[in-house]
Parts: sequence; structure tokens; C-alpha cells
Amino acid sequence: MSIVSVPRRLVVRPPSTPGRTSGRVASRQAVRRARLVRISLMTPAVFVVIALILVGALIMANERQMQIGSLQRQLMDAQANYAQSVDDFTRAAAPERIATAAGSMHLTVPKQVIQIQAAPLNVPLGLPKIRGGSSVVSRVVTSTHLVIASPASPSR
Repeated sequence: MSIVSVPRRLVVRPPSTPGRTSGRVASRQAVRRARLVRISLMTPAVFVVIALILVGALIMANERQMQIGSLQRQLMDAQANYAQSVDDFTRAAAPERIATAAGSMHLTVPKQVIQIQAAPLNVPLGLPKIRGGSSVVSRVVTSTHLVIASPASPSR
């Protein structure tokens, strides 16, 4: 091998004219054009698919909102019915109503009521003594001041 090297031969091609292209360059451009055509056709298709998905999601969300509104109306109706039932019950159980109904049945208010705090369950109690008439004073007497009544006689 010598120290002096011979320059390699360079292949010089003639400059290409604008009207004439080489085969390799033409095929690259054809591939590039085909790729651009595919991209230009795919882009609108992708946008259409995305738009359809969004429209479907909006329709489903609207249906859910309508279902939620329907359930809220049903809940409000049930709450109103419950409130009406509670109101009717409290009016029916009110002491004023009971007193009015008793007055219409010609029942009299006892003059005095004796309230016994505790009574044995194994001993029969005698009949209560109720005197007719009404008074303004309190009618409830607690058993702390009373002696517990003796058991009823066995003759009964």
C-alpha cells in the first residue's frame, strides 16, 4: 500500500431539468402525495367521528337529567304526602279535637282524677270513684299524698 492515494472517481450527474425527474424522486413524491391525500381524507372523518361521539354523550346526559328531574318530582310528591299525613294525624290526636268530640257525645269532664304512680299487678283494683261536674282547678292528684287503697274484697 502506498502512501499516495489516488482520488476516487466521482460520478457527476447532469443537473436535472425541471421537466424531468428521476424515478426515485418521483416515487418519493408520489408516496408523499398519497400520504397527504390519506391524511386529508382521514382528518374530516376523525372530526366527524368525534362530533358524533360528543352528540351521543350530550343526548345521554340530557336523558339522565330528565330522569333525575322525574325522580325529584316523585320525591317532592312523596314528601308532600308524608307532611299531609303527619298533619292529619296530629290534628286527629290533638287534645282540643278529642275534647270537642267528647262534648258532642255528651260526655262530662270528671271533677277530680286520682293518678296512682304504681300499682301491683297481682292485686285486682277497685272501681274508681268519679264525681260529675267540672272545675277550673287542676284535677290531677299524685299518689305521694295518698294511702294506697286496700285490695278489693274477694266477694266480687
